[in-house]
Amino acid sequence: MRLRAWEHATGAAYELFSLPFSHYCPEDLPEVSTADIIHLHWVSGLVDFSRFFTRVKQPIVWTLHDQQPYLGGFHYETDRVANPAMAVLESACFKVKQNALMEHPLAVVGNSNWNTNLARESGMFPASTTFHTIYYPLDPQVYKPRDQTSARIGLGLPIETFVVGFAATSLENKRKGFAELLDALRLLCSDERPIMLLSFGRPPSADLIASMPHPWVHLGFLDDDRIKALVYSAMDCFVVPSIAEAFGQTAIEAFSCETPVIASRTGGLIEAVGDQGLLFEPGDSQELANLIECLMRSTSLKRSLGIAGRRSVARRHRPKVCAEAYCDVYEHLNTESRSRSKKIIR
Repeated sequence: MRLRAWEHATGAAYELFSLPFSHYCPEDLPEVSTADIIHLHWVSGLVDFSRFFTRVKQPIVWTLHDQQPYLGGFHYETDRVANPAMAVLESACFKVKQNALMEHPLAVVGNSNWNTNLARESGMFPASTTFHTIYYPLDPQVYKPRDQTSARIGLGLPIETFVVGFAATSLENKRKGFAELLDALRLLCSDERPIMLLSFGRPPSADLIASMPHPWVHLGFLDDDRIKALVYSAMDCFVVPSIAEAFGQTAIEAFSCETPVIASRTGGLIEAVGDQGLLFEPGDSQELANLIECLMRSTSLKRSLGIAGRRSVARRHRPKVCAEAYCDVYEHLNTESRSRSKKIIR
């Protein structure tokens, strides 16, 4: 079961709260019962912790996509801190999950060192748990730069405008920082060169559209990677102004298309962007506006950051490298499991 803050008149301000209970029974599937290793990803609402981890005996690899696996019910620590009235429920959910995992052979894989380290320090997982960081894979042959002029013509965008990019499943998710980007755009003058926003995700509300100080093209929800690569290529810069983020998938997608990235200095975004992009303090719209203006004034900086970003993605996010890293985790966990079984038999 998952609770969304805007569905409840509690006065709470949080994105999601997932209880450790579920009426689904994935542990009964034959694919689960016959597997040598179980690999979990996002399980909120799908797994009943007490039942699942009691019935499943195989070793488990668990990839973290946010902080929910090692928190009680919240998906980000920022939401836990912002909602002290829910501390009792959060603590109760944490204990249910911790007790369920108590004796289970686990390998936890973070999508950033930031996420991995917090999982290690959380106290959620058994002492025997191993912790690893494996970045998300990205195919550089799909996410590759297109000619910017051609991309803009194809999307019906003006050629000479400075295009600021943004993407999120929901633009009205406060954690994604779209309000801070709007504030930054209000601080930018378009007298010298026109500015526009290019975004994709679920359609924004009419109020949000009305609050935009510059022309705005929103492309809706995109699920075709090649179209997304075309869109990134049409941008002059891509902004990730998140208040909290475990990694930053859109940042590396933009990088791979040689689009420079400006991101908030928070969570796994710091690793995703690194020295190849520009970082600002979360919520600081003035600093964000200044960085956008820097790129507007310097074509050479924009170009060098884009090239450095693509090189970084090619080095750290190649699918083969990520797959080999997971194979090593599987092999290690499987070997440890066999060794443990032999000791029990003896």
